[in-house]
Amino acid sequence: MGLANEETTKEDNDDAKVEQAFLATSEFKESGEALDLKRKTGDLAVYKYYFRSVGLLPMAVFMFFVLVELFAETFSSK
Repeated sequence: MGLANEETTKEDNDDAKVEQAFLATSEFKESGEALDLKRKTGDLAVYKYYFRSVGLLPMAVFMFFVLVELFAETFSSK
């Protein structure tokens, strides 16, 4: 009879752990969904962050070559 009580207690503990994990997961999902609603799509702050991380000189060089490419395509002799 003692063995049956131990198994029942083990199963109850396992069920409680599963329920706690489920609740924690659902709380995480709800908080993540709330954060997604606060985020703007196409926010300029994101682009500013990336441009600053690249640096001024590499960005200027990139823009120079983009302009050279545009000029070359526009005034090509085809």
